[in-house]
Formats: sequence, structure tokens, C-alpha cells
Amino acid sequence: MTLLTDHTTTLYIAYGGEAGDDLGRQRVEHVIALIRQQWRQAGEPYRLVINTDPMER
Repeated sequence: MTLLTDHTTTLYIAYGGEAGDDLGRQRVEHVIALIRQQWRQAGEPYRLVINTDPMER
């Protein structure tokens, strides 16, 4: 874990859906909120960036 404290880690979340898919986007936002909550509880041991990538079907 010490090695990671000096670096930024990026988590990519790719999801399928149609353009303007509000339900899909809401689901992704919920997943991100859960990850961030768990991250805070873990003490945020290193910097975490979360990127999302909608993929059209």
C-alpha cells in the first residue's frame, strides 16, 4: 500500500446504453457513490479517480 500512496489510481467504469439513457447513468452514479463511501471508510489510503465511459450498443 505504501507504493500506491504516492500515485493516483484511476478506476474506469464502462457501461452500455443508449444515448441519453438516464437510468443507466443513474445506476453508474449509484455505483460511484458506493465506491466513494467505501473508500472514505477505508481511510482513503491513496488518491482515487473514477472515470466513466458510456458505450453505445
